[in-house]
Amino acid sequence: MKVGILTFHFAYNYGAVLQAWGLQQAIESLGHEVCFLNYVPDYMKKRVSPFLGWGLRSGSQMLDTLCHRLGEVKRRKRFSDFSLSHLNVSPKIKSRQDLSDFCDSLDAIVVGSDQVWNLNWLPEFDDTYFLGFLKRPNEIRKIAYGACFGHRQQPGSHLRKAAPLIGRFDHVGMRNEFGESLVEEVTGGPSVRVVDPAFFIPMGDGGKRHEDVSVYAVVNQGAEVCGRVATMVGERSGKRVVVISSAHNIRYDIDSVGLSQVLTFTRLF
Repeated sequence: MKVGILTFHFAYNYGAVLQAWGLQQAIESLGHEVCFLNYVPDYMKKRVSPFLGWGLRSGSQMLDTLCHRLGEVKRRKRFSDFSLSHLNVSPKIKSRQDLSDFCDSLDAIVVGSDQVWNLNWLPEFDDTYFLGFLKRPNEIRKIAYGACFGHRQQPGSHLRKAAPLIGRFDHVGMRNEFGESLVEEVTGGPSVRVVDPAFFIPMGDGGKRHEDVSVYAVVNQGAEVCGRVATMVGERSGKRVVVISSAHNIRYDIDSVGLSQVLTFTRLF
């Protein structure tokens, strides 16, 4: 089968890229041909544009934002190089019509993982990740794997528009409990909880596990807890604690987190 994956593979985020890579490997292992649909909806373009987000209109925060954005240039290049060498990405798809036409050649589309169903990000409802653009939805297999709403609370008007589109999916697998229950509430149909595909990636090369305990967070909330758990595991196993750099300025308070080992800050890509 020819399978298209529609997700945030283009994001400069470890979770986004690793879940995409893991899902690709899993589907390919089943004998299918896989490609990522290289389409970025309008509401996501600001997040990935090389020209936006420089903070030129951020007032007193301009210098900090500019410096941070300059530091992101090399990081983004590494993400792009990794995606180019590891992900099977389609040619750039510029419009919804082109996206619909491209999908005519596919046997199935897998939506997710990641927060592809987070309606809080949408100024206006966008049905891209609910496959509302399909011309013949009944002629292609539609699967949501590891999809996530991000939060239990979603805009009611958006959710009502999304509900019938979710109901058209052949299979729905959510990566957390509240997403599973929310789908069942709004569609009346079944859903299941699944493992995020980032965990499909083999640990280390050649089956050898890395000798580090890694800490990665995308928001400050929860970073302290992650640090404490990593420290506990590291001390018990005699392994080094490594903090993987995030796109955001996550601050670890060494004293409050209790990291008794020297933290090594690194970048995967």
